[in-house]
Amino acid sequence: MEGVGLVGLGHMGSAMVERLLHRGFAVHGYDNNPQRRPPTDWQGFTRCDSARAVASECSVVIVSVLTGEQLEDVVLGADGLASAGRSDLLVIDTSTVDPADSERIATELEHHGSQLLRSPVSGGTPEARTGQLLMLISGDEASFERAVRLRGPRRQGILLSRTR
Repeated sequence: MEGVGLVGLGHMGSAMVERLLHRGFAVHGYDNNPQRRPPTDWQGFTRCDSARAVASECSVVIVSVLTGEQLEDVVLGADGLASAGRSDLLVIDTSTVDPADSERIATELEHHGSQLLRSPVSGGTPEARTGQLLMLISGDEASFERAVRLRGPRRQGILLSRTR
């Protein structure tokens, strides 16, 4: 089973985990709030102790947080995704944060040899569980192709804006 990471296990993140598990992915997940950690009975889900631990296991990590500060912490913080030292890391940021924050974090992540796709979504937890989220992806085409495989063979509901 191929692994994908997910950081931010609130309502939306947990719904994304359910969808990824349903599609046959092994999921490694983390949330800094212990009350938001999903149940341990999800078949194929591994709870990690940090964002770094998620990136150590998965080259593709989805992030679903609420603020630019949280995004910076889970991506660039001392125990963040970048600290795992992976040059093949692709971060898919589904958070709705200030675009300037996202761009600054993406630029810094590139200095670590990794990529960040900005991918705010339209829809809620029901759409996440059924794979019906509209993804508004912004980034380079190679990273887009790596990310879009998570959706499966159909690419409905995905819009790409190439930035590089």
